[in-house]
Amino acid sequence: MPTILQCLHRQIETLQEEQIQQKQNQVKQILKTALNHENFEMSETLSATDVDGWDSLSHMIIISKVEKQ
Repeated sequence: MPTILQCLHRQIETLQEEQIQQKQNQVKQILKTALNHENFEMSETLSATDVDGWDSLSHMIIISKVEKQ
């Protein structure tokens, strides 16, 4: 039987994972909007050079919108 601390730790991990997923979804929506790409797919290795239209101006727009979140 798990201890109370183990249960709390699992709950915290779950909450953190949900928060991470929520932030990732917010960033993905910002990227889709700023870059005007509806079929945009994020990945761990994605960089600006991989995406058509991701130039210095769109980069500044992305940074601004992410910071406002």
